[in-house]
Amino acid sequence: MSFQRRRAAGRLVLIRPSKLCAKLALPGIVLMMSTGCGGNAHPAGPDVRLTTEDMADYFKTKAIGKPGGRFIDVTYGDPKTFNPLISNETSSSDHLALVFNTLVNRNPESTKFEPALAESWRSSPDGKVWTFKLRKGVRWSDGQPFTASDVVFTFQLVYDKTIPTTARDVLTFAGHQLDCRQVDDLTVEFSAPIRLGPVLDAMTAVQILPKHKLESIWKSHKFNQAWTVGVNPDEIVGTGPFTIAKYVPGQNISFRRNPYHWRLSADGAQLPFLTGGVTQIVPDRNTMLLRFNAREADYLWLRPEDWSVVQAGESAGNYTAQNVGPAWGFTYFSFNVNPANKNIPEYKRAWFKQKAFRQAMAYALDRDNMAQTVLRGMGRALWSPVSVADPVFYNKSLPAYPHDPAKASALLASIGLSHRDAEGVLTDAQGHRAEFTLLTNNNNNIRLALCTAIQENLRAIGVKIIIQPTDFNSLVARLRESFNWETMVLGFTGGPEPYTGRNIWMSSGQSHVWWPRQQKPGTPWESEIDAIFDAAASEPVTARRKTLYDRWQAILYEEQPLVFLVTEDSLVAFRNRISNIRPNARAGVTLPVIRWNSYEFSERAGAGAAKLRP
Repeated sequence: MSFQRRRAAGRLVLIRPSKLCAKLALPGIVLMMSTGCGGNAHPAGPDVRLTTEDMADYFKTKAIGKPGGRFIDVTYGDPKTFNPLISNETSSSDHLALVFNTLVNRNPESTKFEPALAESWRSSPDGKVWTFKLRKGVRWSDGQPFTASDVVFTFQLVYDKTIPTTARDVLTFAGHQLDCRQVDDLTVEFSAPIRLGPVLDAMTAVQILPKHKLESIWKSHKFNQAWTVGVNPDEIVGTGPFTIAKYVPGQNISFRRNPYHWRLSADGAQLPFLTGGVTQIVPDRNTMLLRFNAREADYLWLRPEDWSVVQAGESAGNYTAQNVGPAWGFTYFSFNVNPANKNIPEYKRAWFKQKAFRQAMAYALDRDNMAQTVLRGMGRALWSPVSVADPVFYNKSLPAYPHDPAKASALLASIGLSHRDAEGVLTDAQGHRAEFTLLTNNNNNIRLALCTAIQENLRAIGVKIIIQPTDFNSLVARLRESFNWETMVLGFTGGPEPYTGRNIWMSSGQSHVWWPRQQKPGTPWESEIDAIFDAAASEPVTARRKTLYDRWQAILYEEQPLVFLVTEDSLVAFRNRISNIRPNARAGVTLPVIRWNSYEFSERAGAGAAKLRP
């Protein structure tokens, strides 16, 4: 079945209205701005103030709070980059979510689309023309105006094939990129040869970047080296609530308030309330918990093993612990079939390529036991990349993969793995042992425990697993650059619209785990998945996309390129000294579960501050 379409005229239009001259000032804020109405930059700094006309088009939230104070939190592992377009790991993206914005957001509480840098949008009847009106008065954190040219520039970067960005996968519709041109200073057009389906979800995948800072770097072919972790933080400008003030590797990242942020409180005060924050960097999640218990962090993402003790200490510790429900992401066990990896013996790659082998691994694993022991009952077994948290696209018709070691052994025997050596490890007719190295990140206790469970389950059927804990950023580099791995346990964040995972599921995707960036689909079932996502690209009706995605989930269930393991409940704890914290599991798709609305955080009067280690 062909999903090609004839090219037809279609345009996606973004419009930025003329900005107003600044005249009136809000009371109680020191005036410090340029006098002209043109494109001049306002001086950046803590004393910047904007007038009521500057902020007339800003987004008003329901938050009430007071200015001042800071957040102090904690994470494990250093960022890999400060360049949001090439960031492909949460160790980087969680921080960059504070600094940059997209045109459109999905509100995690309502799951509805919400204006961000675009204040409104509309589509043409044929779905080929989308018009976004950009928010007036928005400025970059260095005071330069945000304009339509920044949007055009960002999409030029997205479609530059020399830039390794997953956004390009998501913003390619049935093989077609969006052709963009700037009509004038206030209008950008994106040409689409087909009707656009989940275009708003796709727009949430790309954070808009400043042309005035990055264009010359891009034209000199150095964009992939831009905004490394060693850059002067003053060079990184965004439109988000905070900017990066300082980064000390292995210690912390300091943030300062962006004086030009475009959100307002319920009473019209410019957000964020806080003047900044510090994210401490520690070796692992054990140390994260120690910092929280010592009152050296305002909030924390908890493991199941932490839950009972932390929950019992709520009153004495003056904090709140919450289980905010199942996460949208998933953890998986995968096998490398990428021919670019010359370190894998061909006999192993041949095993990995066989559906019977992958199904044997799926039947051998006791996922229910993993959920009860590793997750302490605060999570559930998983057979699909769509979490049970998603009431729309989760395929309920898929039965559970039972824990069936006998069936697993029979499947392995069917491909010639039936003899055991003196150690009890299966061998083929040539004496090759069923022995594999299993990688996961060394600072994630849950994944390490899952690897141990996999090791024990597979030992029972004669498969030997050697667990090799590795630094998280090194794992990402192996997945995307060297491809040097055999099997791996990692996870993805998931989301309410499967299309935004196109970079994973399309055979050409940057994050197609088992064999990324294929020139053409390596198998017929991968070709069918490609066709499904191409069809979804031009299907605006949710019910019809669900039919497509049900089939996609059924294919993955049958082929098992990723053996899905468990999905966790989102467990959090946060100090009561900060108001407006509203953890939400759905926020974990694109933003941290706890600080997705950090622009609303406010210190309670007299609450004091968390301690920060010198």
